[in-house]
Amino acid sequence: MTPWLIGLTGCMLAVGFAVFPLLFDRLRPVARGILDGVVPPTGISWGMAALLLAGVAASLLAKGYWRATVLCVMMSGVILVAVWAAAPRAYAILQAPLREFADDARGMLRPGDPVVLYGLNAPSVVFYADRPVKSIGRDAPGELEAMLRALSDSGGQAVVITRTSLTPRLNTIQGLVLRTSRGGYTLYVASR
Repeated sequence: MTPWLIGLTGCMLAVGFAVFPLLFDRLRPVARGILDGVVPPTGISWGMAALLLAGVAASLLAKGYWRATVLCVMMSGVILVAVWAAAPRAYAILQAPLREFADDARGMLRPGDPVVLYGLNAPSVVFYADRPVKSIGRDAPGELEAMLRALSDSGGQAVVITRTSLTPRLNTIQGLVLRTSRGGYTLYVASR
């Protein structure tokens, strides 16, 4: 491998990791509430940047086949940090609230009653809830109201999981009660 290409690639990746915490607040509006209350992962990002820079420097100083060996060790270290530190943190931000809401829904609903995802594409809820899951687009609040009315008429119940940014639309639906909100997601219960 060409040393300048190793140095350029490693340095660009390190700069990306180093500036990520600084750009984190600019990503919040794009995330539609999911990053609200989340502290930027400064330690993990800067640690990965330092690991990359140290690995690139060591590989540039190495000669012959040692260069490839040092690069492999450095990339293995980056992958291990990503698996042990970054991935669990990302899971906690993106999936933990959905899993908790699905667990709550499973406890509240009978086996045939649905969990409704309103304006939310979250296939993991199907697995977590172990209940039928109905997905309704964010532009179809009338469909949600009709479904809730039909369930109420038949003696059924539903739980609605949505993005927190969509709560103003759902707060106007009669019989829908806000239960909890966390991590950019909100859980509603359809009362009978």
